[in-house]
Amino acid sequence: KVEEDREHAIQGQIVRLMKARKFMAFEHIIEEVQKSLVQFSPEVKSIRRCIDQLIEKEFLARAEENFNVLLYVS
Repeated sequence: KVEEDREHAIQGQIVRLMKARKFMAFEHIIEEVQKSLVQFSPEVKSIRRCIDQLIEKEFLARAEENFNVLLYVS
């Protein structure tokens, strides 16, 4: 239950961040999410997993020219 709530918090923060910025490098997303979530300190692998889930749900996409950059899909 706690892990599920944390996962939702991470995904929500990623979507809010990407909605505001439209595109961002993978490392910057991880840094920003870790800075902004003060309730707990998310691990990189958890953030990475949430990014992969958001790509599957088609909220995010990888840039064709640079695989390290993620795009917000509206």
